[in-house]
Amino acid sequence: ASSAPESPTATVKDVDGFTTKNLGALLQGVNLGLSFVPCTPLAVLKILETSVDIPFQGLNAVVAGRSHNVGLPIAVILQADHIKGGLDLTTTICHRYTPPETLAKAVSEADVVVSAAGGPGPPMKRGPPRRGAPMNSQGLASRVVASSGRPG
Repeated sequence: ASSAPESPTATVKDVDGFTTKNLGALLQGVNLGLSFVPCTPLAVLKILETSVDIPFQGLNAVVAGRSHNVGLPIAVILQADHIKGGLDLTTTICHRYTPPETLAKAVSEADVVVSAAGGPGPPMKRGPPRRGAPMNSQGLASRVVASSGRPG
């Protein structure tokens, strides 16, 4: 049986949080001081915490992208318990093999949409997000659209 090779980067120098140990520690808690949190996912968390004035607990989020550097850590942070530094969102991960109709349905029902799929706005090409949903697109065209909450 083979195991995944450990990153050549020393864990204590892994400020991007990419090593197996740091990614594993992220699963234990975002703000517990057990690891470095990857900078882009941490930025998404901070933007949502400071720029979007809605209670996130129990809302739906979609993350388009599942890379170990951006998409997966973002999904972990969004769904994590607020006691451990997360936002308590019910989080769906979509990726290149998610059927377009499934992605469109997920995005249209989401309260928060994060595109971490390597380019600006891929989920929006397949269907509009719910009106007022905060959107964060990781890439060269990063932006956040603030929301006042779920449409009434």
